[in-house]
Amino acid sequence: VSTQSTGIFILLSPFSMRLLLLAFLALFLFFYQIQFSECSIQSDYQKIADVIISTALQQTNLTKLYYLCDHFGNRFAGSQHLKDATSWIVNTMKHENLSVQTQDITWNQWWRGDEWATMLTPFEKKLSIIGLGNTVPSNGVITGTVLVVNSFTELQQRAAEAKGKIVVFNVPFTTYGATVQYRVRGAIEVAKVGGIASVIRSVASYSLYTPHTGSSYYEDGVPQIPAFALTVEDAAMMGRLAEYGDTITLQFSLDSHHAEATGQNILATIQGREFPKSVAAFGGHLDSWDVGSGCNDDAGGYFSTWEAVNLLNTLINSGVIPRPRRSVRSIGWLNEENGSEGANYYFDSTKDEEDQVFVGESDDGNFKPVELGFTGSKQGFAVFKQVVDLLSVFNITALYNAGSTTDNEMWCDDGAPCVSLRSSGHTPDDKSYFWFHHSNADTPDKIVPDGVRGSVASIAVVLYVTADMPYSLD
Repeated sequence: VSTQSTGIFILLSPFSMRLLLLAFLALFLFFYQIQFSECSIQSDYQKIADVIISTALQQTNLTKLYYLCDHFGNRFAGSQHLKDATSWIVNTMKHENLSVQTQDITWNQWWRGDEWATMLTPFEKKLSIIGLGNTVPSNGVITGTVLVVNSFTELQQRAAEAKGKIVVFNVPFTTYGATVQYRVRGAIEVAKVGGIASVIRSVASYSLYTPHTGSSYYEDGVPQIPAFALTVEDAAMMGRLAEYGDTITLQFSLDSHHAEATGQNILATIQGREFPKSVAAFGGHLDSWDVGSGCNDDAGGYFSTWEAVNLLNTLINSGVIPRPRRSVRSIGWLNEENGSEGANYYFDSTKDEEDQVFVGESDDGNFKPVELGFTGSKQGFAVFKQVVDLLSVFNITALYNAGSTTDNEMWCDDGAPCVSLRSSGHTPDDKSYFWFHHSNADTPDKIVPDGVRGSVASIAVVLYVTADMPYSLD
């Protein structure tokens, strides 16, 4: 090819010309698929989506969710409570004519023992505390002077003062991602400067004198020290006492140990009519912390995926909607709270056996569903957004690069599309999920029934349409 009039001469070989034409064709097909899929998904699936939504809003029965939260107590991974709950779920699914499979898992679990703390000076006060997950035991009673800091930066600035002290992080809640770092890394950073215990202000956006637990971690080569949480009120009080110049003395004891534990993942699958080894999956975690009943974290999230698949199975078997081309699945993951053994086992056992349409998780509470996050290719997101538009009745926003959660992150890292469902209590403008997260206050009275029904509807639509549509989310 040459252009003489402009003084520019360009020569392309036949091979280069073919490459150029292929590139233009690929670009054309990319934009054509996005435009075509938008039209086709809307026209092909809106009526089916409306049927699914209407059925979910009218027929979702929350009795199973309340029973799960009320009847078994907290569902700490490895406990008899969770084993009993798992057996009940599996038996109930079988009565619902769902195809259910369990995956047996064994691991080394952390277990809480007796724990208490008292402030001795400037006055005596028994404190409401909770040990953080994975904390080492105190091996007896520890008594020490408190250093109150408001950030990791202040800890570094006052490192010389921290040696031999019990360090209290009095850090107000801003966002979960920012504030939880003091729970996750507090013991590591305190030990690095010679502190003897790490104590955090509970990671809670509001408090009525309830301590909140959650996992903490250690680092190789750094001494392991005890870690526990105070209530927001007591941590704030210590912050003020420190400002007054008072000497604060704490005495505490934490007991914990590790022991072998067993449990199961639960998979409920509707087989696809054409590609049964290609699976659209949405899950939640079966376990909770060893306080409260874990009704929002994450019984409600898991129930929403279970009920979504149960609803689709009923509509398919009754002939209301056709069986999708690919399979759909609800996953109940084991031990999200304290090790992710269930998520790791599921990944290892299925990654080479099945093609993942996407792997989704609902673990952000069940208030009003407001966002569906997606992690994957931009082309996949363009298609996913059209699926989310079928849920316009809920005014749900599709977010890019927001689909990764604890139980599906290994799939994201492996290149599979990932999805997450977020509710209104887990947003910057509404942090009410963290009023009772990981505490004794996470109980069935916090359930928002219409929010759960909306979650069931949203998950069911996303599962069905992505499993049936001719387009890929890759």
